[in-house]
Amino acid sequence: MTYYIQAFLLTLIEALCCRNFFEIFLEQDNKRIKWLNKFLFAALVLGFAGISLIFTRSYIWKAILSICLISGIMIAQYRAKFMHIFFLSIAYYGILICIDRIMLVGVEALLGSETEAILNDPVNITIIALICKTVLFLFIVLLNKAFHSNDSFNLITDREWVRFLFFPFMTIVCMSALAVEEKNGGRAVLVVSFVLVFFNFLVFYIIRDVVSREKEMRETCLSQERIKNQMAMYQYMEGVYGEQRKRTHEFKNHLICLSGLLKAGEYLKAKGYLNKISDNWVEEMDFINTNNMIVNSVINQKFKAAKKKGIPFLLSINDLGNLKMEEEDIVTLVANLLDNAIEACEKISKGNRVIKLRFLDEGGKIIISVRNPVAEQVHFGEKGLFTTKKDKNEHGIGMLNIENVVRKYSGESICSCNDGYFTHSIIINF
Repeated sequence: MTYYIQAFLLTLIEALCCRNFFEIFLEQDNKRIKWLNKFLFAALVLGFAGISLIFTRSYIWKAILSICLISGIMIAQYRAKFMHIFFLSIAYYGILICIDRIMLVGVEALLGSETEAILNDPVNITIIALICKTVLFLFIVLLNKAFHSNDSFNLITDREWVRFLFFPFMTIVCMSALAVEEKNGGRAVLVVSFVLVFFNFLVFYIIRDVVSREKEMRETCLSQERIKNQMAMYQYMEGVYGEQRKRTHEFKNHLICLSGLLKAGEYLKAKGYLNKISDNWVEEMDFINTNNMIVNSVINQKFKAAKKKGIPFLLSINDLGNLKMEEEDIVTLVANLLDNAIEACEKISKGNRVIKLRFLDEGGKIIISVRNPVAEQVHFGEKGLFTTKKDKNEHGIGMLNIENVVRKYSGESICSCNDGYFTHSIIINF
């Protein structure tokens, strides 16, 4: 009975590794209902167990049937061509066999003449098999890190990866030590070894779920930030339109008033009245016209916000009427870049406050560059820029939105900080 339990647990570990391996390269069919996926996984485990128990000596048939089983289960679970899945099935089984053979060669090299006696001990052979499965798990985790860098695990830093990988490495060391200490075997050694291996999977799935939830929360925050920028732009455009209607409505009254003053010979009063309403119109009008309504709205909005805070703008802009970017992406880039610049300038003494914006459409290339002074040197870390904000995530959300747009258009984002000035440049080629 113990033999069958051990065989089942080992095949369960192989099935978990197999599923993790395929998740690296294939996208699961979300249309499948959850119970069907669980049924397919159970079929994979039972299939592995049956093949292992029946074909204990026929390695060729065992390999052929295992590859066919994996291919059949995975074609029902993932959206991919059969040949792609068949190739991955061969690759997984090949990795599994290679690790087992390398481990046996290593045991023979280390133990020499004692190898046969060690391999005849059921406890030792089971521990060696568990070590092989742990090495397989470790290898698949490293593959996940190498080939799946754009998913949730991309939020984990290299240092955090090293800390996580320390756990399976120590599992291998502990099982090796248990095998050496418990020369006469024992169920306690097997139980501890199996628990250690399954704890590796448990920790892996916990980390994956936590990071996935963090990614979902971050994407929600990014979406809310984009909506906030778009709403601010629409409110600004609505305000401009309302002011325009108001001025148009009042224009007739101003003309009547001026006509009355001129007819009465009150030329000085008429001149003063005209200067007064002209100054009001000049103050309220939009100064920047790029031939692109969206760009005009965003830049004029930020220009007026900066003006109220005593922050001057220096602009280098050409005709942006033929921009090929989506409107929401334009808002995301320009609004976040200028918001960051205005916030940085607020921390600077008034004499040095200035924001330099460069926005050029050079045919097939768009260049957006914002340069502003900073109160202290900006440092660059593994996840981007360090921030001194009390709400650490607030700064990161804006920067992540910028980077997401740049990545969407396969552009280039360059940040630098020299001589007390921070520059963020974006280049997008079409």
